[in-house]
Amino acid sequence: MNIADVLDYYYINHALVHLACPERVLHANKPLERILGNYKPESLTQVEINKYIVRRSKSTSTGTQRRELLVLVSAMNYAHANRMIAGAPKIHLPPAPPPKDRWLSPNEAEDLLTAASYFSRTWLFTKIALRTGARAGAIETLTWFQVDLDRALINFNPQGRIQTNKKRPIVPIADDLLEELRLIKQRNEWVLGHSGSNRRGFEGAVRRAGLEGVTRHTLRHTWATWAVMAGVPLYDVAAILGDTIETVTRVYAHHAPDYLRDAINFIPPLK
Repeated sequence: MNIADVLDYYYINHALVHLACPERVLHANKPLERILGNYKPESLTQVEINKYIVRRSKSTSTGTQRRELLVLVSAMNYAHANRMIAGAPKIHLPPAPPPKDRWLSPNEAEDLLTAASYFSRTWLFTKIALRTGARAGAIETLTWFQVDLDRALINFNPQGRIQTNKKRPIVPIADDLLEELRLIKQRNEWVLGHSGSNRRGFEGAVRRAGLEGVTRHTLRHTWATWAVMAGVPLYDVAAILGDTIETVTRVYAHHAPDYLRDAINFIPPLK
């Protein structure tokens, strides 16, 4: 059984059955099979892994390389646990890249919404992202069955979808967004009109707004940054994002105006 067989075995027997987004595994499998597919698991060394990283670094980021190799590690561990291979070699992954600290100012957000054209699909995508902090995929596949306008709630995890580490929580709908959703209710099943990718439309709006370094994920980062700057407790931010409090503290705590101030002022002034 070579690496290509291991990756296929993992995709068919685990990813397709148990993962909410098996396409991510399939996407990672393609370069892994192309570059490392003919190796036997027992002969795979860190030398080959380092060569893989060097080769992929010509066209991908460190974060992408790390995600691909994480799939390889998971696939070999899965094959080993099911006795398909004798053992899973230890792989040292590239370090996780530091979180990007690009977020929109209120003026930039207004410019982006204006560039997207009022009530267009891109405008609605942007508005939902800025008011909920939800991930792009959760917004693009959002259906009206997940939106409760009476109770002002959105369940970003549709019925039947398996929750992953990237949790899709139930979040309240902000007042201004609620009114806008009521205006367009039930155009069809999908809140954005259809469930296809909005990447090209969003990138076009970013260009027209004259913004740099802005991706769809920037909108999620913007919501969290604004929330923390406004003094929203980190625990509440984590609940809305579906992230752990540890992640939110690590990425966003430095934006909080009084973070740790109570901890340093817990005793009376010293004379």
